[in-house]
Formats: sequence, C-alpha cells, structure tokens
Amino acid sequence: MSDTVIKVLIEVGIPLLGIIVSLFGIIVSARATRKGVAEKLDANQQLVNTEIQHLKADVVDMKHDVRAHNHYARLYNENIPVMNEKISIVTERIRNLEKDIRFYHKPESNSNS
Repeated sequence: MSDTVIKVLIEVGIPLLGIIVSLFGIIVSARATRKGVAEKLDANQQLVNTEIQHLKADVVDMKHDVRAHNHYARLYNENIPVMNEKISIVTERIRNLEKDIRFYHKPESNSNS
C-alpha cells in the first residue's frame, strides 16, 4: 500500500474508531438507563397496585357501612308512622285523664262570700 492510502486510513480510521467506541458507550449507557427506568416503573407499578387493593377494600367496607345505614334508616322511616300513632293515642289518653281530674276535682266555691 502506498503511503497516501495508509495516511488516509489512519486519518479517517482513528476518528471512525472513536465514533464507534462512543456509539458503543452510548448504547451500553442507554441499556443501563432503560433497565433502571424499567425497575423503577415496576416498583412504582407494584405500589400503585397495592394502593388500588387498599382502596378496593375501603370501598367494600364503605358499601357495608352504607348498607347498614340504609337498613337502619329504612327501619326508622317504617317505625315513624307507628310511633306517631302511639304518641297520638297517649296524648289523647292524657287529655282524657286531665278532663277526668278536672271533672272529679272541681274547686269548691266559697259559700261565705
């Protein structure tokens, strides 16, 4: 080979070799970064899944509480008319007793006046 060809190969080959080594470094670095990001994403996904499970359990508990509340509210609403009727009956009985007391215990009038 001629000196010129060797000189050109050296002038072009050394920078080309530097570019190849740099690209290799970039590829290795990108893979490591991608692996780290993937691991962080997996960890975060596990956290999110755990939180979702806790939220689902909370929703189930809340549904149970709401059902219990609705059950007692229904009982309360069903018993209100019955209680009102009983109150009316008791009130009427008290009025009757008060009338009887007034009738049988009339105040005596003063005959000395």
